[in-house]
Amino acid sequence: MDRAGVRRVACALRLPCADKPAAPCPASRLAHFDPVEPGKLRQIEQAEDALPELGFAEPRVRRHGDVARVEPVLGELARASGGARLAVLGAGRSTGFRFVALDPAGVRSGAFTLPSVPARI
Repeated sequence: MDRAGVRRVACALRLPCADKPAAPCPASRLAHFDPVEPGKLRQIEQAEDALPELGFAEPRVRRHGDVARVEPVLGELARASGGARLAVLGAGRSTGFRFVALDPAGVRSGAFTLPSVPARI
């Protein structure tokens, strides 16, 4: 059964979680083979919590060692790289990241499992 099927069954059973948004595991923000450690997860969580305070909806922060790769939703990309650029930089650095990179592809589910160089964008 796929996710849509689970939602249909939950809706039919009138479960309160039927329309709950997906919540990917925080470990999915770590690069492959990067050991899962509480401090790393806390750092990612703090960075992701700081961005909505700046007005960004559901951003993702991927951890590449001392680099935070920020993935805003596409409609917020211009603001993240323009007027809010320094605030985004500050949000990443305040949580201990040395560098903050803005991903122009925006939020993508499973971004660490995507090919490094896609055939098409």
